[in-house]
Amino acid sequence: MLDRLGLHPHHDQLRILASSASLEAGDQDSVKFLEDFFGVDNSVKPFKIIEGHNTEVETLSSSERKLPVNPFKEISEAYDIAKGEITKANFISACENSANTIATAFGISETGNGIEKLLRVISNPTLKFKERLYSPCAVTENGKTNYKAVCSIHANGDDGNGNYFSETIFETTESQDDLQNALRGLLIARAMFDETQFANIDIPENRKLPRFRFHYFFRNIEGMWASVKADDIGNAEYNDIERTAGKLYSTTRINSEAGNRVLELLYCDNCGTTLFGGSRLVTTNESGNSSFELLPISPNIEGIPEKTPAKLVEKRSFQEYAVFWACGNQQFTPHDAEPGISGNFWRQTAVNGFSQTDYESNWIEASLNCISGDIDFSHDKATRDSARWIRGYYFTIVPNSSSTDIALPNASGEISTVETHRALPNVCPCCGINNQRRNNASRKSKTTSIRGFRTGFAKTTQMFAKELMYQLPDNEAQRKLVVFSDSREDAAQVANGIERNHFTDLLREILVDELHKKVLTKHNILNAIETNDTAKVDRYRIENNTELLDIEGLITFSNLSGANPLIVEQRNNANNQLEKSVRKF
Repeated sequence: MLDRLGLHPHHDQLRILASSASLEAGDQDSVKFLEDFFGVDNSVKPFKIIEGHNTEVETLSSSERKLPVNPFKEISEAYDIAKGEITKANFISACENSANTIATAFGISETGNGIEKLLRVISNPTLKFKERLYSPCAVTENGKTNYKAVCSIHANGDDGNGNYFSETIFETTESQDDLQNALRGLLIARAMFDETQFANIDIPENRKLPRFRFHYFFRNIEGMWASVKADDIGNAEYNDIERTAGKLYSTTRINSEAGNRVLELLYCDNCGTTLFGGSRLVTTNESGNSSFELLPISPNIEGIPEKTPAKLVEKRSFQEYAVFWACGNQQFTPHDAEPGISGNFWRQTAVNGFSQTDYESNWIEASLNCISGDIDFSHDKATRDSARWIRGYYFTIVPNSSSTDIALPNASGEISTVETHRALPNVCPCCGINNQRRNNASRKSKTTSIRGFRTGFAKTTQMFAKELMYQLPDNEAQRKLVVFSDSREDAAQVANGIERNHFTDLLREILVDELHKKVLTKHNILNAIETNDTAKVDRYRIENNTELLDIEGLITFSNLSGANPLIVEQRNNANNQLEKSVRKF
């Protein structure tokens, strides 16, 4: 840019203004960073770092009485009833009542009515409202007080030992809902100081109240895990003969409370059947043959974090991740043979330059041990000991003209770590849908119907963006929302995902809304006619004349008299249409 302007870093006409949260005046490392960043020698053209300073706030004494909960809770509840309209009489009355309660509790004498009185009471120096708002965030280090972010309220499961904004400001209460409503009421009261109609409330500069910035943290679900024992659910209400997975977990763990193995839960997006997935551990079974144990976490410590459960299941390889289908009462359905595709096996999607035509993939009969997660390549164990073994099918890949799984040790006892195929099978064992590529050169993107229970980043962002837009002002000029990501690739995917998904969701909403309107309009027209509401009928004649004529025609035919078979048929048809299309809406 400097070249295009015809300037150089030390040019007299060049001035650069920048802001940073990490630079300090008098710090040589900060100066060195600026020299390297802008290409300017500080000794030739010195930088000037202007530091910001925190507003001096008096420390709130620990003996000060905390704010009562009820007055601010009532403000929050009245605000909801008024639907955010602060000009409503019930909201104004609630504010005045709260002002009186607070003034009495702290010995404050203020004049005025309604909201104005509340704001005058809150801003009165006796209440020390400013100090109260700062106190939860104050942290003293080396004799210097700084203000840091704190959690707004102590949530369930939060075992942190730091300050909590609500608990620090308000008196103790047994109801978390009351405390949360009190916090809402306090923030509503703080926001009303910025309304133009209350600009006459003069607050000295040293008593100005702080502004707040909120950060909401939402964690994407990284997957779903389940006990492999179907009846291991802890609640008999949810037990049935069709269930193939036990108790569900939102985070990974080795075993359930009952001691059964917990594995990642997968599903087929075509038929909805569930499967189990787990990291492989090569073991030796009781017969001395090599087999596998399925684990919810990776046994390869050196592979962290690339091979941890946090890695997307769609990106896992067959060598590190195994899939087992607990079939339960479902029937195994082999995929159909097609031109160029055998019905006896399929060609699993290969990676790292390997050819898929060199391998054969299939579902084979297997049993899964409920406690250890061991795999036995037959149904015998499950048939003989159904309490400890689960009947199902294991996804296997073997080289052409071989029966040895490529993840098992070779004849020399060596286990290959080279990744050759994707872990998720191209074929679902329940519905038989086949998503394999016709050949290695195929650019087919969807190669499996098997998915993990993980929320997509773009979809989650789209949902948040949609709901946040609803919270923004109605004025189009004020409705601005920025979505960003640390990765350019993620940012591009988010932008495309939000736009595409929003369009399809909007199209669905419009379609459903129009269908409802068509049926609902006819329903309302019929009601207007039956109740002899001429005003509504006249309005429908202008706005929905086609639907009105349809209803009037049906009513006319339904009232036909006579025993002529043609008349009887028309009368019955009209009555049926009115009953099915309108009356049962």
